[in-house]
Amino acid sequence: MAELLPVAFHGDTLYLVELKGEPFTPARPICEAIGISWPGQYEKLTFNPKRWGVRSTLTPTAGGEQQTVCIPVRKLSGWLASINAAKVKPEIREKMEAYQAECDDA
Repeated sequence: MAELLPVAFHGDTLYLVELKGEPFTPARPICEAIGISWPGQYEKLTFNPKRWGVRSTLTPTAGGEQQTVCIPVRKLSGWLASINAAKVKPEIREKMEAYQAECDDA
């Protein structure tokens, strides 16, 4: 089971996990923090796992161990850029754009 390392990011708590010596991040908490639909992003990430470098790993949760879809941190900027901020709900657009800008700068 992978150990989750909490990271503060734009007022949210996201997570890092090391898989085979590389930093990954669970994708679902990012979707939930921004307010975008997880099912749509799950489909995007798992439809083309080679592009996104998707890995599934067991992580601890309040309900016990869960399979978690993770992407390499190096792919985070590209994934977020693939989401058209103009098509998200107006009330989450600003946060979506802030996440994208932060990842672009990294």
